[in-house]
Order: sequence, then structure tokens, then C-alpha cells
Amino acid sequence: MICDHVDNGQELITNLKNKANRFTPSDFMKIRSRILQSTENLPSKYRQMYGEELFRHLYETIDEIRKYKATPQLPTFDRKDCLELIQRIDLMREEDNEKNKLFTDMVKLTSIYLIFVAGKPLHPLNMEFPGGRKIAKKDNAYYCPVKNKQKDVEIALCKFCICKDMDEMGE
Repeated sequence: MICDHVDNGQELITNLKNKANRFTPSDFMKIRSRILQSTENLPSKYRQMYGEELFRHLYETIDEIRKYKATPQLPTFDRKDCLELIQRIDLMREEDNEKNKLFTDMVKLTSIYLIFVAGKPLHPLNMEFPGGRKIAKKDNAYYCPVKNKQKDVEIALCKFCICKDMDEMGE
């Protein structure tokens, strides 16, 4: 596991980088295929956003992890939260096959990095949510249009995301 037995930021970064470096081009093709399959029944507008843009976001985050060089000062890292995050992601796995395993492994890796290391939202900033709203950034804080709407969804990762609810933005 990524955050089991991790006592500091350097150990977490080392684990993340090691796991990111294990993804092969073939793995990325399988993950992309899995994401596109899961969006087949969506309207074409959302199929593009949730298929192509989400895959691009995950792929670019893996690349960012591989290149990460900053000294890890991770005041937000909490092993208990990390383990709970991983449990929620495991609940997402639809079937126990290679594509789903690769996809959930990628989501675990990128989510842990975005939340505990990079301090970035889980979704790409340009991704449009139903209703036409996107994640916004104001005064170095991120605001999400669905943050509070997802808080009771068992598999939602919103609880861990650094975004605040859009209603808190004050516009």
C-alpha cells in the first residue's frame, strides 16, 4: 500500500514515485480504454469531458509525480485519512479485472498525490460538472460546485479534496 507504514513526507513521496514509475504505456492504454468504456452511455458532451479530460488529468498527474523534486513538507498528510481514501477508492472498482485494477491503482496514486502533496483539486479545473459549472480558484483557494452535494455518497472522494464548496466563495 502507498501510505501503510509511512511516517513522513519523504517516505510518501518515495512510495508515490516508485508506483508511478511502474505504469507502462500498455497500462495507460488499458486505463484509457476502461475510462472510455465507463462513459459510453453518457451524452457526447460529458463523454468527452469525463473520458478524455479525466484520463489526460490522471496521466499528467502521474507524470508530475514522476518529476516531483521538491522537499516534502506535508502538513496535510494524515495516514488515517490516506487509508480511508484508499478504502473508498477500492469501493469504486466495478469488476475484478486488470483494467479496473490498473484504473483504481492510478486513482489511488493520483488522489494521494493531489491531496497530500500537491494541494490541488481531484478534478481538472476545466472539467465541467452537470449544470455547466467548473471548479473555480479565488485567492489561492479552490471551490467546487458539487462538494457538498457529494458528501454523503459512500464512494465520493470529496471529503478529502482540498476544494471548498462553491457556496463559500462569496460572489
